[in-house]
Amino acid sequence: MKPGSFFYCLFLVFICLLVSQQISAQYKRQGSRPAVVNKTVPTQQPNYKIEQFFGKWQEISRTGKQKSKAAITDTLLMQVTEPDRVETREGTKNIIKGNISIEPGDILVVAADVYKIISVTEKQLVLDDQEGLIHTFAKKDFFAYETFGKNTITTEQYEKPVSFTLAAIQGKWFIYKKEAKPGVIAQETLLIKEIKINPAAGESSTGEITFYNYSKTETQPCTVSIKNNHVIINADGHEWKCLVYKISATEWIFGNHDELMYHAKPVL
Repeated sequence: MKPGSFFYCLFLVFICLLVSQQISAQYKRQGSRPAVVNKTVPTQQPNYKIEQFFGKWQEISRTGKQKSKAAITDTLLMQVTEPDRVETREGTKNIIKGNISIEPGDILVVAADVYKIISVTEKQLVLDDQEGLIHTFAKKDFFAYETFGKNTITTEQYEKPVSFTLAAIQGKWFIYKKEAKPGVIAQETLLIKEIKINPAAGESSTGEITFYNYSKTETQPCTVSIKNNHVIINADGHEWKCLVYKISATEWIFGNHDELMYHAKPVL
């Protein structure tokens, strides 16, 4: 191909166009896809803990959103005695048993009901039923209906422990009621649910205990002994040291009257 020929000139034009496209490609702004950023949304931690709701709560007032008083014809009752279990009652209706939990946003799930927590102290609980009413509860040692037709019940009758023998408490017992002072029961508190004590001739025996451990139920073999008028229960590294306040063929009351008391009945 001779310089100056037609094909030589055409070749030079082709080379120039190719170089021009490459240069243009280098300076051309390239579009880019937006980077996908996975943002981790922090989980909202509840402002309250289940142990704040332990005990008996009785509704004492009910108001509308405009703070107008509403009549109470079906007093709400709520009792939390275990880490995740609750009993509720509306007026004279049947008792409803279920789970209790706190969901994000301070939502309190109580068996079949759902509330927004407004506030909770040792003596008072305020809940929004999210249907237009605000319910105020007071902490009670006993519900009103539990004292109807009876003398006022106090815990003083169980202030003095009684002497007992291992033979007196042998057998299988289930806890039907617990009484705890405010703030005593925490999430890590091991609550007895049931205990079996085998017959023994001396002051020590074996058996089996069922208890709540961080909201789950555990059953473990145990040893039971008497020391300084206390019943000592040991199971899997855990120990319960309790005084006995009443023992009969139909009821066993033990624990510590300043903290937590267990009321048990025999399993027949």
